[in-house]
Amino acid sequence: IESLVASSGCLDSSSSSSVAMSPGVLLLHSFLQELGLVKYIDHFHKEAVDYYALILLTEEDLKEVGIPMGPRKKIIDALKRKNPQIKQSKHLHDDNDDRDEEEDIMIEEKAHKRKRAEIEPTTGGLNELEDEESREVGDHTIKNVGGVYSCTCPAWKFQSRPIDKRTCRHLREFRGDEAETERIGKSFPVGRKKRKTNKDGDDEEEDDDDEENGAGTPKIKSFSGVLLAHKYEDKIDPTGWWMSEKLDGARAYWNGEMLLSRNGKQFFAPDFYVEKFPKDCHLDGELWLGRGEFQRCMSIVRRHGGNKLWEDITYVVFDAPNIDKPFEERYEHFCKLIADSGSEYMRAHKHIKCKDRDALQKELERVQAKSGEGLMLRKPGSRYERTRSRTLLKVKTFSDAEAIVTSIERGSGRHSARMGALHVRTKTGITFKVGTGFSDKEREKPPKVGTIITYRYQELTKSGRPRFPAFLRVRPDMTREEFEKSD
Repeated sequence: IESLVASSGCLDSSSSSSVAMSPGVLLLHSFLQELGLVKYIDHFHKEAVDYYALILLTEEDLKEVGIPMGPRKKIIDALKRKNPQIKQSKHLHDDNDDRDEEEDIMIEEKAHKRKRAEIEPTTGGLNELEDEESREVGDHTIKNVGGVYSCTCPAWKFQSRPIDKRTCRHLREFRGDEAETERIGKSFPVGRKKRKTNKDGDDEEEDDDDEENGAGTPKIKSFSGVLLAHKYEDKIDPTGWWMSEKLDGARAYWNGEMLLSRNGKQFFAPDFYVEKFPKDCHLDGELWLGRGEFQRCMSIVRRHGGNKLWEDITYVVFDAPNIDKPFEERYEHFCKLIADSGSEYMRAHKHIKCKDRDALQKELERVQAKSGEGLMLRKPGSRYERTRSRTLLKVKTFSDAEAIVTSIERGSGRHSARMGALHVRTKTGITFKVGTGFSDKEREKPPKVGTIITYRYQELTKSGRPRFPAFLRVRPDMTREEFEKSD
């Protein structure tokens, strides 16, 4: 079966297999046979469900297909544990048949992994708080803000170390000693000073506030930027351009040694994560957790130290900046690098050749129906440019932009005890109110004044104000200075 599914190159201009002999049907038969449930295969055939569709089914869907409770449980458990025997090698496609099978499998596996992590007991005392979540431990409160854990106890408050390097017994009790050591590095007891020997041979105290442990991450001087996109306009004919899903994660540049943000600041990925990344090629991609997981993704990648939560992150690669060749040749090159690396945390992003405007609209609708953010269009034969370029376009039904929170308005009615709307300002000075798009939890703990948020809107009025603005997310990855200078 593996030989039927695997292919030999990144470029694929062949058509799909027939339904009867498709890889998905063969994999479904093999999967059910392993479980001793092959007698139920006709149930799936009647509903045109192959293995790739099975991955996406819920228990309720299986019940509707006619699968009894016992076999249902076996199938669900096996899907959680099984690694599908599929080699990732087809990425650039001339048509969109079966284009998202491998990607949907990967997304589903990641979702199962995160679900198991939520319901299974943690080992080694490791407990985690979601971004902006707090918890009572003894008489004090611990909180996670953007991956920085804090505590209201005096021992945490009065340490001289940077806030992202502090710990206390309450944090260690909640997260465990090993997890705290991973988060902050080898820690000295509170109030202790490191000692060094002076030129006279005497010991003297030295503050433990090394520059490298500062709260801010310095920008790497040799970094020269990434390719940025313009917005797609209807007057542009997309025929022949390469389409890909716009991923809602953290933009990341691999320079052969470390992962950097789009602004050239280091992501402190653990060694196990990057050990198999290529050392002789620069890569451009996205640290991605899944659709709708932006906040959790950012809370993980902004942490210092070797955090095991990185195991859920995939580095999705879409370019090789230091190769001065057309996009298609760059793509072939890094597809091979990724395949040869053997890294389980890195993969190439799929691209599909756009046939016409209708195909673009259909693909956009498909991605957004799966809660995707939108599409990216790459001009065929284009070179990599370290600036904003018309060779890369982003396609969305709605537009989005950033604004800074200037004040918080109390709600009324059922929201009378919590936030009703945020008053915000754009970098050009336009002020307006954002009152929709918030969950009840977000209304109870709204973004603070000075926070950068992303909002979605339909269009701009003649005066430049957005029509129907709705809250999308907080931007913990963007400082106020970066906001004011953003394009």
